Amino acid sequence: MAVKVLAGSVLRSQSEASNCRKVIALAAELVTSNKIWLTFGRFVETGRFADPAGRLYLTNLPNTKVPILFTGGTKDMMAPELAVLAACDPTADHSGKRECLIFGKASGCVEDYGHMDLLVGDRVEQEVFPVILKALQDHDDA
Repeated sequence: MAVKVLAGSVLRSQSEASNCRKVIALAAELVTSNKIWLTFGRFVETGRFADPAGRLYLTNLPNTKVPILFTGGTKDMMAPELAVLAACDPTADHSGKRECLIFGKASGCVEDYGHMDLLVGDRVEQEVFPVILKALQDHDDA
């Protein structure tokens, strides 16, 4: 099941097949033997991003005092756009600045992005990385 979820996180139209296979193999290898795998497996089974006791990891997110950049793709099946926007919620009263970037055709990109495409997509060096770099530079003093 987890490999299926990992495979569904890369859009074939966005990333070359050889890159997709490498990412899935690397990700599967990294998470199969440690705590990350257990967390990911729990997420796949329950749909909740929580610790073993059921406490949601994002519960204290509003209390963070540092700027946070939330990113997602318009075709992201692991972190759908609505979930990313809800976590970002720049209108909520929190201590740190929130910025949300959803990459896809609607935001001026050539293609829509899936979850892993944000890292290994064919156009990330032109469309994704520069935007994230600028956001990091904008908050360098934070």
